Amino acid sequence: MEDINRVVIAGELVGDSTFSCAAGGAEVTTFTLSFSSDTGKQRNVKRKKGFIGILFLGTEARKWAVLLKKGTQVVVEGRLQQRSWITLEGIKKSKTEIIAQKIKCCNSSGEKREVLAIK
Repeated sequence: MEDINRVVIAGELVGDSTFSCAAGGAEVTTFTLSFSSDTGKQRNVKRKKGFIGILFLGTEARKWAVLLKKGTQVVVEGRLQQRSWITLEGIKKSKTEIIAQKIKCCNSSGEKREVLAIK
């Protein structure tokens, strides 16, 4: 069976997105998404929050960096990526993040605004 690596997640940006150029000149926009980790609607239960990093690569990255500001509600579709590295102090670190392929966002009035970028 072939592996499936597909994620759809909804949440809110915890800060403004950032734009940069990666090695080789690839344009990338990054942001952190806050999401609810509970799926039920139980009364008197405090909702748990989770956080995950999102990367958007490609020619639309600069446009997303302008649109995605703190508090923006978004739905992200993409794939999971895990990377690891060793710090200068010799500590092994790892991070799981989402490589976005499609983003939908809502403006402050709740009106949906969609820009597609499918790779």
